[in-house]
Amino acid sequence: MNTPIETKQITIEEFYDMLEKHDWYYDFADDHRYWKAGKASLEKIKVLTQKDSIFARLYLDYSTWIFSNSEKLKPNIKDYI
Repeated sequence: MNTPIETKQITIEEFYDMLEKHDWYYDFADDHRYWKAGKASLEKIKVLTQKDSIFARLYLDYSTWIFSNSEKLKPNIKDYI
């Protein structure tokens, strides 16, 4: 049974920190504990993106940067404030 993810009001700086600390490659983990932690982290991030359009834009830009092979610069938090 899935339990609702509780999130408190957070700042853009805290959200950016979550993106930086998130294990973007958790889906490839051999250890189920790391996979489970990564999945929970991503679910929390996605809940927050549904509550704030700036968070959604930052998430999209950051995840695109993570998974792109381009030399595009890492999203800068100052561009979202």
